[in-house]
Amino acid sequence: MSQIIHGQVLFLLASLCSGMLVMAGYEAVRLIRFLFRHNTIVKWVEDILYWCIAAVPVFYVFFYFNDGDIRWYGILMIICGAYIYYVGISRPLRILVKKIIDKFVKKV
Repeated sequence: MSQIIHGQVLFLLASLCSGMLVMAGYEAVRLIRFLFRHNTIVKWVEDILYWCIAAVPVFYVFFYFNDGDIRWYGILMIICGAYIYYVGISRPLRILVKKIIDKFVKKV
């Protein structure tokens, strides 16, 4: 019984981390958009490519840890991981990156 619980806890932690990873990837896309202006079609292509690439770690978590079964609590943990990244890590990271970019722009 404890082996099953251990496996489910690992699945939930992996789901949480994959949500954080997906959000970190989108943060990188937003940084690229901030640094270089794009037109609407290029943004669409970037979004489509991003979501195709972002689906890979999510698929891997469900396939490896849960034998391909999509569970609602796994999806909930992915959403929670993305939210935790956005609220906890993303805001201070954006402030830091903005300060670095502002210093670079002042020097140039």
